[in-house]
Amino acid sequence: MRKRNGPKASLIYLHRPVVSTKATPADCSVCGRGLAEGYTVTARALPGVGVRLFCHVHCP
Repeated sequence: MRKRNGPKASLIYLHRPVVSTKATPADCSVCGRGLAEGYTVTARALPGVGVRLFCHVHCP
């Protein structure tokens, strides 16, 4: 017995969704050091400020 294709199987998408991305270097918010200098970088959520990146020297 052949399986019938449902209505979703025959849909043709005419437009591809637009995906936008933004990448920034992972540098410390305090001193500007990052992975290129050999420092580890950690993201922390601070109340009232949002997410900030800190190196292992300035991590709260």
